[in-house]
Amino acid sequence: MTPANRPDSRKETSLWQSLTTLTTRVNQALDTRLARTHDVLLTELFALLALCEGHPTGTRMQDLADRLGLEQSSVSRLTTRLQRKGLIERVKDDHDRRGVYCVATPAGQELATTARLTLAEALGELLDVAAFDEHTAAVVARLRYSGRPADRPMATSEETS
Repeated sequence: MTPANRPDSRKETSLWQSLTTLTTRVNQALDTRLARTHDVLLTELFALLALCEGHPTGTRMQDLADRLGLEQSSVSRLTTRLQRKGLIERVKDDHDRRGVYCVATPAGQELATTARLTLAEALGELLDVAAFDEHTAAVVARLRYSGRPADRPMATSEETS
């Protein structure tokens, strides 16, 4: 049986299209909110969060690229922007001069903490709206209810913080 003939292929395709629509809309709105509130974009915040959660002495550029799902050249440009803002530092590897580690500065750690709260609040609001859009409601329902027992209500933002 070819993939196009699978009984649920139309449903999967439709769900994938809804997911793509949802992520595009949500990412654009999150970029706008984070830029206005914290002067960072969503990908920059994800990089900061990864660095804050990573090894205290820093994270290799390639590891950061893998974590973010980006090419190393994109991460290089992203970390340059963060470094110019004083949010990260790049440190040469003492053992391999070609290697570069990135570490969040205290200002970067502080921004990551406050921007994470803005992200959570904005994401909740955006998903609330998307839950009533006919093109994205099904994927929002799957996101919100996957892995949660049917008899247990969703956690509130206070419970997840």
